[in-house]
Amino acid sequence: MENNTIEIKYQDKILWFILYPFMSIAFVYIGSDNFLNRFTKEPYFLLDILLSFFLVFLSGWLILKITKWLDKKYDWRFGLRKRNLQQLLWAGLLPLVCSMMLEVAYLYIVKLPISKSSILNLELPLAILFLGLANTFYVVQYYLKYKELEISDSTSNSLQSNQMLVEQITVQSGSTERKLELEDCAYIKSAQKILWVVTFTGDQFRISGTLDEWENKLGHSFYRINRQYITSRNAIKAFEQTETRKLKLEFFASQPDEVFVSKQNAASFRKWWNQ
Repeated sequence: MENNTIEIKYQDKILWFILYPFMSIAFVYIGSDNFLNRFTKEPYFLLDILLSFFLVFLSGWLILKITKWLDKKYDWRFGLRKRNLQQLLWAGLLPLVCSMMLEVAYLYIVKLPISKSSILNLELPLAILFLGLANTFYVVQYYLKYKELEISDSTSNSLQSNQMLVEQITVQSGSTERKLELEDCAYIKSAQKILWVVTFTGDQFRISGTLDEWENKLGHSFYRINRQYITSRNAIKAFEQTETRKLKLEFFASQPDEVFVSKQNAASFRKWWNQ
């Protein structure tokens, strides 16, 4: 699996200055019959407010750090389902479990039984709502920022594309290196962090670089299928749609393992293949 090289700078001030303070107060205020009366008469009410702010902002900090870590580890473009699962697990369940454990510890310190607290019927549902809103914000902003970067990159790349495109690929055959004409290249595959180019005759040669680099070097006659394959248009004999709306490819050249185009990229692949 290749790491995603796109770094998103999230503009999340609305979370830190509006959502998080609001949710911090909501955890204490909602369900309270008389907020001001509790503030003046209950000895632990101020601690409740401070704990609420601490847990909310701690969870927000965890979500941001985990999201940035996942951005580098999992590419949304080619692993949407896996990325969403990791986002739910690490940026959803982890902050939830940590917050609930700290809340239970606080109840133990102030000697308040869980059965007499609102942790299950109030704090837990609100925490799930809060974490869902925060994670959704980062997911939506990722796609918006990614589209901006994509447009910016396409503009700059269009000015340099003619200079960057290659007509030959330097391949390694044993201990020697030679030039392979681009028209002879059927597809490039990544296997165990090594790149191989496969010709229409079935020959296989090792090449240097990464799929990201070759994606930028090759022309429009090549398409990035997924994290493992870049293929020539002429190498694809046919494709069929599966029950999950993925596209299963059939190659003219030596058939690799089963290769699928995700349903998210199916439309762009069809458009490219029919050009």
